[in-house]
Amino acid sequence: MRIDLDTIFASAPSPYVLLDPDLRMVWANEAYLAV
Repeated sequence: MRIDLDTIFASAPSPYVLLDPDLRMVWANEAYLAV
């Protein structure tokens, strides 16, 4: 069974953001965008 981390973090109620090495935002879940 494979765990789909994208789905887990995307649907999480807590805000999550992913930054690249240059500190540019490359991904954020809906909870982060609502802040």
